This record gives sequence, structure tokens and C-alpha cells, in this order.
Amino acid sequence: LRAQDIKLYFTISVLATGLVSPDDIAIHPVTKAVYVAEEDAGRISVIEGGRPVSVVNAETPIKGNDVGSAIGLRSPEGMAFDLLGNLYVVEDVAGGRLIRFAPNKLGAYKKGIVIPIPGSWNNFSWESVDVAPKGELLLAGSDAESAWSQQGAKEFSGVILYRDVEKKWWVVERRLFAGFS
Repeated sequence: LRAQDIKLYFTISVLATGLVSPDDIAIHPVTKAVYVAEEDAGRISVIEGGRPVSVVNAETPIKGNDVGSAIGLRSPEGMAFDLLGNLYVVEDVAGGRLIRFAPNKLGAYKKGIVIPIPGSWNNFSWESVDVAPKGELLLAGSDAESAWSQQGAKEFSGVILYRDVEKKWWVVERRLFAGFS
């Protein structure tokens, strides 16, 4: 496409203002509302009237798979919806989690549940998540942030993980000195 032809194929307009470090966007499968992951603000927002409205943030309770109180949402990076409107979010911090937020009867996301990822992924930051129609999950991330935070050179790797319909996890790709989004 030539620059002068873009107007023939696209309409460009501002969807929202007031976003803080937007990182991902997803369309709700039922309401068709636009949701945005705002990493630096630590929240997931829905766009209403051209402005972000927080629907999940650090104050939203998250039930962990450990004993004691769970940590609130941190650095949400990737997100996706399943066909029922469950919201899946991954965190872009070392030790990031995969969290599912199920809508209540009014469609609000009032609490989250950590989905355990088996294996040694404690130093990984997750960049993206996707959900297939039958509930399969695909995650991408790396341990680069953890490696860079340590003194001296350290190798890092990127990984793509897959959870099948039977909820079994598979390593699709793991590569040294790579990052996947």
C-alpha cells in the first residue's frame, strides 16, 4: 500500500485517551467491548465513552495456589478471552502468573484464580496468552528480565507453552537467547 491509498482501506480514529502504558488489547466475545492491559498502571480496563475504566487491578482478589494471602495483579501484559467471557491474564514480571478471572452474573470480574503452570518457570515473565475455542492455552515468555537483573552475564531463554484440552502442559519451543511474544 502507498501512504496516500491508506484512507481508501482504513479509517483511523482515536478509540480512547487516558491509557497508561497499554500493552495488549482484546475484544470481549459476548459484549464486543474493547479491553486493554495497562502494564504500568497494573490494571485491565474496558473502554467506555473513549476512556479506560478499570475492571481488574491490584486490589482485585486473586486466589493463589499457595497458602496465605495472594499478591494482587502485577504488570499485566498479555490477555485473552475464552468463548464464555473468562478473562486470562499473564504478568510481565519474574515469577509472573497466569490468572483466570471469571465474570459474575453481572459480567464483572471480581476475583481471579491462579492457574498453576507445572515446571520450573519461577523466573519467567509472561508476554502473551491466547485461548483456543476448546479452551486450549498458549503462553509465551522468557526469563530475560530475571537474567538481566543479576550481576554479570547470564544466559536466558524464551519459551512457548501449550495446555491442551485435557489440561496437560507441553513445551512447544524453548530457545536460548530468544524472547517470544
